[in-house]
Amino acid sequence: MKGKIGLDDTLDAFAVHGLGGVMGALLTGLFADPGLNFAVGAFYGNSGWLLAYQIAAICTSAVYSFVGTTIIMLVLKYTIGIRVSEDAEKMGIDLSEHGAKAYMGPAATAEQAKMAAT
Repeated sequence: MKGKIGLDDTLDAFAVHGLGGVMGALLTGLFADPGLNFAVGAFYGNSGWLLAYQIAAICTSAVYSFVGTTIIMLVLKYTIGIRVSEDAEKMGIDLSEHGAKAYMGPAATAEQAKMAAT
């Protein structure tokens, strides 16, 4: 799915932390047990107010994160840059930027293997 929408998230940070956090917040609004804390989830008799608060918190966090990330990325883009050159990306960032030879398994392209051998 990442390839279809053009998402460049190599470490799946959003898939793990972003979506996991959203699911946790939503499920808290549903399953919060009054026997364990002060909150009462929708399945324990709350009319849905906790779930509404959780949804509002998710939206607020998403907007805050988006705006903050956009500002940081724009500052970086116009100062030091946020992408490596196409040649460096083809060579492999580990080799082109750090001068290190990373794992060269069967997935390595012939060009990467040739550059790593030098």
